[in-house]
Amino acid sequence: MAPTTLESRPGATAVVYLDFDGETVSGTSWRNGNTVNTEPAGFSDAEIIRTREIMAEDFSPFNMNITTNRAVYEQAPNNQKMLCIFTPTDTATPGSGGVAFINSFSSNANNPCWVYNIRNAKEAGDTGSHEVGHTLGLNHDGKGTTEYYRGHNDWAPIVGFSPGKPIAQWSFVEYSNASNTEDDIAIITNSRNNFGFIPDDHGDDIDNATELIANGAGIVDETQNRGILHNRQDTDVYSFLA
Repeated sequence: MAPTTLESRPGATAVVYLDFDGETVSGTSWRNGNTVNTEPAGFSDAEIIRTREIMAEDFSPFNMNITTNRAVYEQAPNNQKMLCIFTPTDTATPGSGGVAFINSFSSNANNPCWVYNIRNAKEAGDTGSHEVGHTLGLNHDGKGTTEYYRGHNDWAPIVGFSPGKPIAQWSFVEYSNASNTEDDIAIITNSRNNFGFIPDDHGDDIDNATELIANGAGIVDETQNRGILHNRQDTDVYSFLA
C-alpha cells in the first residue's frame, strides 16, 4: 500500500491525518492567523510507514483512524479530526520538539498540531502521539519538578518523553512522585472527544472465547490471531483443541 493511502481504521468516527509533504497553514490560532509555510519532513516511504505504525498502535483501542490519506481527513467533521504536521519548520513555536493546543481536537477551529522531532521514525511517531494527545486534552506527565518524565527501564509515558524507550503508553500514575494524576485513557475517551473505544473484539471468558486459527501443520499464525486490549479492564480469551 502506498504511504499516501494508509489507514489504521477505515470508517472510524475520528480521523488524524499525518502530513509529511509540507503544508501552508493560515487563518488559524497559530502566529495570530498569519501564514506558516512548512517544509516537508524529508522522510522516505519506509519512515512514513513506520511513523504511522507507531501512532496507529498507540491509538489502536480507540475509534480513530490514523491516516496518510488527505481525502479521508477532508471528509471528516471539523470537530472529529486533527491535522498533524511533521516538519523541520518550527515557526509556530521555535526551539520546541512539537506543539499543540490542549483540547483542540473537538474545537471546530481546525488548528493543526506540529511535530518537529523528526530525526527518525521512532522519534516522530512518539512525538506525534504526544502532540495529538494534547489535542485530546492531555497534559504533560512529569516527575517531581521535571515537566517531562523520561521513564524507567524500557517504559515511558507518551505525554512525558518516550523516544528513548521501546515501550510508550498512555499513563495513569504508574510511577512514584508523578506530577500529573490524570487517567490518559479516560480523558481520550471522554464525551468531549466523542469517539470512545472500539467494540470488544474477543470474549472475556471461556464461554465466549475465540478459537485460535492454525494452519495445516497445526501452527498458530500470528497474522490471523490478533486482539486489542481496548481498556484496562478488558480480557481476551482464546481457545484451542489439543
